Amino acid sequence: MPCGACREFLMQLNIKNKDMEIMVDYDKRQTVRLEELVPNWWGMVRYDDAESN
Repeated sequence: MPCGACREFLMQLNIKNKDMEIMVDYDKRQTVRLEELVPNWWGMVRYDDAESN
């Protein structure tokens, strides 16, 4: 599981990283999307503003 700083860094690299799957349980093959680990990410506003311009 990436730490909070790593989650932040991955989100800042590319908006498409929000769909990245991260394995949380290897035996059960359980994954979560990065977006689920950083809900209401502050940087999303910047991406939204850039798309609207």
